[in-house]
Amino acid sequence: MANVIPVLELKPQKVMLLITKEEEMVALNLRKLFSKYNIDTIIFNKKLDAYDIDDVKKVCMDVIRKSDDEVILNLTGGTKTMAVAAYEIFRSVDKKIIYHNPVERKLIFLNPLNHPDIEVSLKINVEDYLLAHGYKITEEKTSSGIAEKYNKLFNNFDKSGFSEFVDFYNYAKKEIKLEFSKVSKQFKDFIFSKSYDRITLIDKKNNIKLNFELSGFNFGDWLESLLFLTLKEKYYPDDIKYSVKVKKGGISSEIDVMFTRDCRLYLYSCKDKKKTTKSDIYEIEVLRNVTGGTFGEANLVLTNDNPYLVSLGKQINIKTFNIKELF
Repeated sequence: MANVIPVLELKPQKVMLLITKEEEMVALNLRKLFSKYNIDTIIFNKKLDAYDIDDVKKVCMDVIRKSDDEVILNLTGGTKTMAVAAYEIFRSVDKKIIYHNPVERKLIFLNPLNHPDIEVSLKINVEDYLLAHGYKITEEKTSSGIAEKYNKLFNNFDKSGFSEFVDFYNYAKKEIKLEFSKVSKQFKDFIFSKSYDRITLIDKKNNIKLNFELSGFNFGDWLESLLFLTLKEKYYPDDIKYSVKVKKGGISSEIDVMFTRDCRLYLYSCKDKKKTTKSDIYEIEVLRNVTGGTFGEANLVLTNDNPYLVSLGKQINIKTFNIKELF
């Protein structure tokens, strides 16, 4: 993202990527993304030794000499030795040097120092964020409208109603058997009934009734939809998707909800088992490590309190909490 944000913010005509052998695949991913925005992207034909200062200096000078247009150095990426070498060369010929400050969301100038900062207004979508890391979305349900079916119900919740619905969800998931032809269960102000292929969900307190066909009904949609609609309403994402399957090479992963805001990626995985295990938290940690880093955040959302997982999450930098805390 240190390479992506300055490019997509400034929209240059051309980008040249100076790479090491180890980062060749990263460069290919970046080129795919930049090409979407008609930015000519060249991967420099000589792979750098990241710790050979003289080598980096020679390449930088070669780039400057062969360029007829204004050249700007983005110093945010690369090793410290690469950064020092590139900085020295670009400053020696008085070329512009920028650095991305992710905390204040600014592009600051290291040369000339008196150049005003550039505010980063870029809004990156989920698909582009993943593409920059080599991931492709193979499936997602955001456009299906499944979550929006619950809008009428969820929009009427106050904190108490939100909490009661989560308790109702836990009760329904455990007690209701959809294979029965007729079912009727009540939990506080919520009623679930099934008559053959027709399902009805009632909120007595707010006098709201929702109807579903059995063929398209899944208890898991309650939790995922509640999470999606709550995040969309309260966190003002730039882009948000749910039930997202992604693939990189031969490895596939699925995340319940993910959104971008201020060029950061937020991942949310829902777990409703009372005996959630380490594997449930590690599966989201794997994807966060690959796609997130400094610009990512992983969240494990529970419907039952689990002090063990909360403690484990803290150790590996994953926020773990009961969904009731979102309201």
